[in-house]
Amino acid sequence: MDTFMLVVLCGCALHVGAETFTDLDNLYKSILKGSNPSIRPRLNQSQTVSVCLMFNLINIVSLDTQQELLTTEYWVSVQWRDELAMWNNSQQSSSSEELYFLSGQIWTPDISIQNSRKQESRSHEVEMIQMNASGWSSWDRLGVSVTQCVLSVVKFPFDKHTCIVKLGSARYHAVKLNISKAELKNESFTSNGEWDVTGLDMEVIDYEYNGKMYQLMTVFITVKRQSLFYVLNLLLPIIIISTINPFVFLVRADSGEKVSISVTLFLSFTVFISLLGGMLPKTSTSTSVISLYVNINLLLSGVCVVCSVFIQRVSQMKDPSWIARICCDSDSDLKEMANKLDRRAFMLFFPLSLLLTIGSFTYVYID
Repeated sequence: MDTFMLVVLCGCALHVGAETFTDLDNLYKSILKGSNPSIRPRLNQSQTVSVCLMFNLINIVSLDTQQELLTTEYWVSVQWRDELAMWNNSQQSSSSEELYFLSGQIWTPDISIQNSRKQESRSHEVEMIQMNASGWSSWDRLGVSVTQCVLSVVKFPFDKHTCIVKLGSARYHAVKLNISKAELKNESFTSNGEWDVTGLDMEVIDYEYNGKMYQLMTVFITVKRQSLFYVLNLLLPIIIISTINPFVFLVRADSGEKVSISVTLFLSFTVFISLLGGMLPKTSTSTSVISLYVNINLLLSGVCVVCSVFIQRVSQMKDPSWIARICCDSDSDLKEMANKLDRRAFMLFFPLSLLLTIGSFTYVYID
């Protein structure tokens, strides 16, 4: 008998505290009945809706240096208070402390990336809004944005850039929707194989459009290129070739290889110019020092080709009288004249090439 009464009492207690589907459904209907997705959730429409923004940078997907586009993966959280959707559990048959709505069922702030060059890619087609009994609502969005980023490649491949991501509302001006709090995080950040994030900052700015003031949360992302790949595969070969370029004058003119070696070195610089053209943006606002360095070496290499042809021609001349006046030695034979011209050309081009290399890479590397 005692066992039977205990079972009955436990069943009654569970029934009293249980929430039924009908209770929850009635609560949803009562909230949605007094809500309009097109009208801001304020009893007095002259009041401002204050929102709290949190931007969490997850990953730098890519930075297209050709088109100057930054692709980022981010997580945005938006919070606000809905005055039309509050409920009191003591007056409702439901005991729910939190409810979830689809984005089209209640009003939501149209916070998005304002300087996006392409339509935002989102991880979920349907967004859910979480709401508590006090009317505080929030939604989280995981997305990928593509924004314009003006690059300065003067110090390529040791370059550093600051890109801007702007979040805000395009529909509501600051009187109707105000960014009361903005927060920036990178707790879940995943490193990129080509770019390092060296700085992350934000500020809320006001700007005027059509005579009305709007607010934006502006995120400043500073990235620096990881240069090891370019040093090993681009800069090191360029330095080696530019250094050995003057040594073509140490090849004897009668060997028959002087001109062919100088032409080969000249063509190698044209290859590097083509490689650099595919890595750098096609813009005239900034020019890479490395690109200028390779072009100057191409010019010097062309002069070396002309000098090599001239010196080899001297070694085969029959009347070297005017060449003897240049060499200041009329008693020397043709081979000796060619050797003297080689030595003078080497003493001219080697220090020039060395100073050009040291100066260019010192300027590029120093931050």
